[in-house]
Amino acid sequence: MNATNDIYALDALCDLGNTRKESPVGGPWQDSTRVGGHLMRIELDQARCEGHGLCEEAAPNLMHLDDDAELIIDVPEVEGDDLAKAQAAVRVCPVAALRLA
Repeated sequence: MNATNDIYALDALCDLGNTRKESPVGGPWQDSTRVGGHLMRIELDQARCEGHGLCEEAAPNLMHLDDDAELIIDVPEVEGDDLAKAQAAVRVCPVAALRLA
C-alpha cells in the first residue's frame, strides 16, 4: 500500500468528522478567529498533536514537522486547492489536533 492509499484508508477508518470536540472558549487552539470570505484558517491544538505526520503528508506545502516532531503551520490561511489539501490534513489527523475555522 502506498502513502496515498494509507491516507484514504486511515481517513475511512477514523472518520473523526462527527466526534471532534470543540475547544472551550480560551482553550488551547492557537487562533479561533474566522477570516472573511472563502479564506479559512488552519488551527492547531498543540497539546493534542503527537507528531504522527499524516497531515504533513496530506498537505506538505501548508505544514511540516520540525526536528522535534512539532507541527509548524507554514500557510495558516487557505483557499481553493490549498483549502482542499488543508481539509484532507484535518481529516487524517488521528488525534483531531487540526481544524479549519
